[in-house]
Amino acid sequence: MKSISVKDFVSEALENLSTVKIPPVNQKLYKRVFESKKVNVTYLVSHQPIVYTPGVLSKFIYCPKEGKIIYNDADEAVFKIFSLNLNLNKTIEKISKEDILQIKQFLKYAYEYCLKILPPKKIENFRLFIEIANKTKEQNFVDYWHQVNSSFLQTFGISIPNEYKKVSEIDVSSLFEWYIENYQEINDQYNEAIRIFKQRMGFYPIKEISSNETPFWTYEGNTRRTVYVNERNVKLIRPKAVAWALIRRYKIYSNVIDILGIGSSYYTFVSDYIAVNQGHVPPETHIISLTIPLESSQTMSSLSNLKSTLNGLKSTLNHNPENIPKIFEKLTSLSSGGWELLDQETQKLSVSIDNLKQKLSSQDLFSLLDQKNHILHDLNDRSNRKIKKELTKKLSEINHLIVSKLDKEIKDIEERLKNLEDKIAKINDVYQTRDYPYFILSPTQILEFIRDLEV
Repeated sequence: MKSISVKDFVSEALENLSTVKIPPVNQKLYKRVFESKKVNVTYLVSHQPIVYTPGVLSKFIYCPKEGKIIYNDADEAVFKIFSLNLNLNKTIEKISKEDILQIKQFLKYAYEYCLKILPPKKIENFRLFIEIANKTKEQNFVDYWHQVNSSFLQTFGISIPNEYKKVSEIDVSSLFEWYIENYQEINDQYNEAIRIFKQRMGFYPIKEISSNETPFWTYEGNTRRTVYVNERNVKLIRPKAVAWALIRRYKIYSNVIDILGIGSSYYTFVSDYIAVNQGHVPPETHIISLTIPLESSQTMSSLSNLKSTLNGLKSTLNHNPENIPKIFEKLTSLSSGGWELLDQETQKLSVSIDNLKQKLSSQDLFSLLDQKNHILHDLNDRSNRKIKKELTKKLSEINHLIVSKLDKEIKDIEERLKNLEDKIAKINDVYQTRDYPYFILSPTQILEFIRDLEV
């Protein structure tokens, strides 16, 4: 691409980004933007060195072994596995050896949590990852994490680039000085790009920048804070998202193919808009992401049916407790499709319902149920329309008597139901998210998703 006008850039970039959305289940997103005919290009991938999701790892696997990695260690040290979080309240570059020990404990805790939610066969790779993490020597965190991930992937015959840089090691002072000297013009272009993006797309991930603000951080202890234009003498400076994209795409390497995820592709619109206004040409960009569910849609459908049956069982408790055994038959048939952990809960529920069955067969309850059946028969008889209100009242009284005599058994079932519902809620959280650590599944599954992409 020899040159590009601002108008042509906006048109081409937004046309491509309008189709950049989270891919459907079992599909991948792959898009080339600003393709060039340059030779001897360097493939470049950048991300925080944290617990990768399958979508993020796909960028690393897609990048050729001779490509480059830049780890953004200026981001916050927050580790997330499903609903579990470890926030070290510092940036990644400030992680200590003691923090790494805490991260190892977090991984162990997350593994034990997953054991309660997922069958053991689902997290065999998680156990392997922990083994590698535990035996890898504590050191600078980025070096440690790169070694852990590389070693883990090597066990599956997968290689990622060996060469990497860290944002904390990159001198950004020249770009910072340029920004300060031209901040009014650059800030105007920054905000103009956001407004153009929002007008076309309806959203933008970050807000507009204030008149004296810069897209750079500095530190106060372990806390990050924004740098303002009157702070030229700040010594320790780190780039925010847009500034980082400017540095990565236009300063570090001159001939790159930048491999982005969905979020990064939005941020780079602003950095590219600024760069094009300065006479630069955006580098060739490959956007890649994927969505791999932990379970099949058939299993998720079974889980949905199970939840529906549970709701039916709950409504029956206080109105038609004599029908509970019949509903439970459907419940147990639904929960036997490989849901080992749910089966444990339904077995406990089964014991409670057996107790209720025995109580229902007692003589006094049998008599009440017999009365109820007669009232229901009378209610269905059209000739009794004049006494329908009276019959309905009698039915309510009989139901109340039945429930009162089964109070202990019903409370026990309600408790078991709550336990089962809580388990389903946790399983839903685990199985329906696309943000889970890649080592829950085999990395070869990710490789299969992207191996047909042209490199």
